[in-house]
Amino acid sequence: MKTFILVFLAFLMMSSQVYAGWIIYGSGSQPCGRYIMVLDGYQKKIAGDAMDYLDFMGWLSGFATSQSLQSDEDVLRGKNSDAITAWLENYCREHPSDDFLTASQKLLNALKER
Repeated sequence: MKTFILVFLAFLMMSSQVYAGWIIYGSGSQPCGRYIMVLDGYQKKIAGDAMDYLDFMGWLSGFATSQSLQSDEDVLRGKNSDAITAWLENYCREHPSDDFLTASQKLLNALKER
């Protein structure tokens, strides 16, 4: 178990990025171009890409949950996963060098404006 925890922590440190003074772990630190590559593979039913896509969606779910708890409202405004995926796909295809955190923040901002 100790080995697993050490490997997990090492993985988190490798997939992290400093963002406005904060360290962003996991999929949020990945570029949108990576998300698009994974999404394309997921849609073609490529197993490894399916797992990576689920990592992105899990990261977004946790991010949205933390934002909802902080604001005491549903930041996803009841949108289903298809609508969220479509918005993220459009944004990330237009901004492949933005990180997934930025795309996620822009998604929540767009939903808030509606």
